[in-house]
Amino acid sequence: ALAGPDSQVTLTEELRKQVPGTDTDRLDLLTEAEAALLRIERDTSRKLIASWEQEVTDSITQIKVLDDRSVLKEEVIVQLTQDLEAQRSLNSEGLGTNAQMSTIVQRLGDEREDQLALVSAKLTAQRARALAERSRLQFKSDQETQWQTGLNDARSQLHQLTNEYNLTIDDIAVLQGSTGTIMLDASFNPQFKLFGPRAARIAPEAIDENTPLLPGDILFVTAPANPG
Repeated sequence: ALAGPDSQVTLTEELRKQVPGTDTDRLDLLTEAEAALLRIERDTSRKLIASWEQEVTDSITQIKVLDDRSVLKEEVIVQLTQDLEAQRSLNSEGLGTNAQMSTIVQRLGDEREDQLALVSAKLTAQRARALAERSRLQFKSDQETQWQTGLNDARSQLHQLTNEYNLTIDDIAVLQGSTGTIMLDASFNPQFKLFGPRAARIAPEAIDENTPLLPGDILFVTAPANPG
């Protein structure tokens, strides 16, 4: 269903043979209507999937940027930690001031806070990526299930309608004067009786499933009980 935009929805020759009648124009109209609905569904699916794929791409890019920034932050923190140790050594020898120490401590605290914010932002981006990937996979799975269910339902409906059509054809054949199209099981041994204003035209023992019927004829078919 997610085929190229130029793909066409057509009925195979095998399916066309299962459709009774010769109204091909109506069949083509119905096929085109279904094709139009499929195109709308396909376009919607593409947009949704493209949206999730873009979210995944954006999340991957964001994670890469955050990783690079985190590496730089770590280098700054290492350098400030070394500066702090050096300043403590100077202060212990009376060569440094508390103001210098406070400045380094403040910068180090700020950098570590920024580092935690980068870690939190990376976790958020990873969750967004995972959600987009799960949504995309779930949508595809649900769509496949929906299509398969619809296909199975259509096949079942086609089978049912075909049986009903064949039964109707048999009924019409009987009403039009011939019971020859009725399929009788080999184990079925029916008895036929003809009633009506012209029933006497045929000897009772000559009446069978091939007897032509005339207007007003009533054909009774009975199955005697099978002994044993």
